[in-house]
Amino acid sequence: MNENYFSLKEKLDTAYRQTSASNFREVKQQLIELRKLFHKAELNYDERKELNSLFNQCFDKVNSLFEEEKEEFEKAAFENQQRLTPKVEEALINAKYAEDEDLSDAWNFCIEVQKEFKGIKLVKEVRESLYSQLQEAFDELKSKREKSNEEKEKASISIKEDILPQIEKLVSLAESAENMSDVWDKLINVQQQVKEADLSFGVRRELMDKIQDGFTILKLRKEEHRTEFEADAKENVESVESMIEKGEEMAANSESFKEVFEYLKSVQHAFKEHKLLQEDREKLYRRLQDAFETIKIRQDEYFTRKNQESIQNYNRLKPMVLKAFERAQTSMEFKKTREHLKRVQAEFKGIKMKPEDREELYSKLQSAFDIIGKRQDEYYAAKKDKIELHINYQISDIDLKIEALKDEIDKDFESINTLSETDSNPLIKDDTVKPSDDINNQIQILKASALRKEKEIEELLNMKESLSIKKNKWENID
Repeated sequence: MNENYFSLKEKLDTAYRQTSASNFREVKQQLIELRKLFHKAELNYDERKELNSLFNQCFDKVNSLFEEEKEEFEKAAFENQQRLTPKVEEALINAKYAEDEDLSDAWNFCIEVQKEFKGIKLVKEVRESLYSQLQEAFDELKSKREKSNEEKEKASISIKEDILPQIEKLVSLAESAENMSDVWDKLINVQQQVKEADLSFGVRRELMDKIQDGFTILKLRKEEHRTEFEADAKENVESVESMIEKGEEMAANSESFKEVFEYLKSVQHAFKEHKLLQEDREKLYRRLQDAFETIKIRQDEYFTRKNQESIQNYNRLKPMVLKAFERAQTSMEFKKTREHLKRVQAEFKGIKMKPEDREELYSKLQSAFDIIGKRQDEYYAAKKDKIELHINYQISDIDLKIEALKDEIDKDFESINTLSETDSNPLIKDDTVKPSDDINNQIQILKASALRKEKEIEELLNMKESLSIKKNKWENID
């Protein structure tokens, strides 16, 4: 497609307008291509002269941005050189004078300095020089490490000759000792000694493997004991179960509550003396607990008949207290729940009840008061934090929207200025065309758009003020 004066001028104006630090290289390539089209276009002298001037302006702007970037690079490179040079020198000094205990820290420091080279601006020669010095530090540390490792190996052999007999003795004990737990603990202690000792990898691995042999032997022996234990446990099940069956029969029929309780306690004690599998122990213990519960119920029924009014009051208030306690744990209606607790509390006044029963229920009710108070405090604290976080988020969002609207208004006024300059430019006027009407229309549209955005900003500021008032209100709540 052949270019003419107007199309070339429009593209040059656009290129000049859009040229920035982020795209000036791409714009330069576009200008070079436009220059080729410019040479091919059919233009009169004045048109060619004007377009050539526009080309010069665009290239000047591109070159200016290039120089700015170059200056920024050189400045950043110099600052990075000033920052890294003392660190590299420090790394060299650390490497040169590091003792065995300092080698790890010195090496890590070199690594940290090395990381700082990544992604930063530096003159090539400076980067190579500094990196070469840092490599010298690494080489020095490698040499010292190798020497240190040789010395450590010698020291490790000496420590091994000290600790190995202890380990071998414990491994031997693991095969025969009655108190396997004691041997196990001693193996753990010597294992910790090996972990803390300054040993070479090979010596440490050898000693740890030997210790593991002791653990393995103990595990195998424990498994054998487990098998024997299970055999004994199967025999004990029948004995304990017969005792429980007797206890169940007594709990269901005996009138001597004290005798039943004493017998059930003796069965409970028998659990400690008999070996039982966990599954059997839990199953039998549940039955024992059920027997306890049976005799307790029967005993309660007996005393209920003797003291009907006290028991009736207890039985009437207990569900109320338990329900109130449950409500205090779950209800979010704190005020109504507290009022309900007070009503339940009022039920205690002037009624007969055993002291222990009254204490039990009243203590439970007091716990309910404590729970509802604590839950209410936690709820309002959490709600306060959540609301303040939400308001902060809304205020931040409004600030972003206001900033965006202000940027759009600035762009609208830049466009208005550009259109106004275009309307007064004699180069684009033509006797047969009246562009001013169209330009004025565009200007009016942009002004209306800016006015609308200013109103949006005013509305957003009002919203922000309301949110700030709401936030202050919650901040003042203790």
